[in-house]
Amino acid sequence: VAPLTSVIGDEVRRDRALFAGYAAQAAALAGTAGAIFADAPVALVYGLAAIATACMTLTRPVQSALFPQLAHSPDQLVAANVVAGSISAAMLFVGPVASGVLLALGGAGLALAVFSGLLLTSALLVVRLKPHPPSARIGGPPLHEVAAGFRAVAREPDQRLVVGLLVGQSFVGGAVDVLVVAVALDLFELPSSAVGFLAWAAALTDIGVLS
Repeated sequence: VAPLTSVIGDEVRRDRALFAGYAAQAAALAGTAGAIFADAPVALVYGLAAIATACMTLTRPVQSALFPQLAHSPDQLVAANVVAGSISAAMLFVGPVASGVLLALGGAGLALAVFSGLLLTSALLVVRLKPHPPSARIGGPPLHEVAAGFRAVAREPDQRLVVGLLVGQSFVGGAVDVLVVAVALDLFELPSSAVGFLAWAAALTDIGVLS
């Protein structure tokens, strides 16, 4: 989904694209929480969760592309990137712990409902943004731009290496997420809330705190 959604921010106003991404994530997570509370079929729960994950591929690139339109100077742009990176790193610790607490209090449905509310708040905050007009726009159709991106990666060895490493990193990260759940629930037979705390420990290990 990411190659398709990444060009949306170049076809419409980026603040509107970011609002749409946050709103879609909030709706998908709210739907997932509702499906869990209603004991809906597992396929529906997983489908809604997959939609929420797919929507995340829209918000991240659009958010990064929007920073230059919000900054009034290079110093502000650097500061915005530093703050965004710091918040993202902090959430690697806060997010799993908050998930563990919410899972302990009310299960997965409550955790997803709370995070859906946070995403809705993000969408409402985006409404107030007033970005500068972009300096340039993509001229071709979105699918053409996506195909051009794939051709560029296939043509350049350095790009193939970087993209390959990122793909491998994403694959390993996804495998670790599943492994954390399996270790907590199947191997150690811990309550579901332990998944969040094990994910927090894994995040600490990633930066060498516990390694």
